[in-house]
Amino acid sequence: MDRKLLLCLLLFFSTLKITAQEANSRFSVGFNYGFGSEFNNKDYTFENHFYKAQLYYKLKETKHFQYEILVQTEINFGKHQLLNF
Repeated sequence: MDRKLLLCLLLFFSTLKITAQEANSRFSVGFNYGFGSEFNNKDYTFENHFYKAQLYYKLKETKHFQYEILVQTEINFGKHQLLNF
């Protein structure tokens, strides 16, 4: 329940800033979700899920480079299990 609420809130707040390509904004918003198992071991398992909300601010843009500041929040959910003692 908490994960679904968090996901819905992040999507809702990120859509408030979405506009068409009418003007070049210095701000960008991003959202990431990921999952996986960290390593393979027959005696132990570890799985994780994460959610990230990102806010980018463009400082400067040159011919070959673009300089940005990234502010990012992240929440992780991990599951550990010892299979064979």
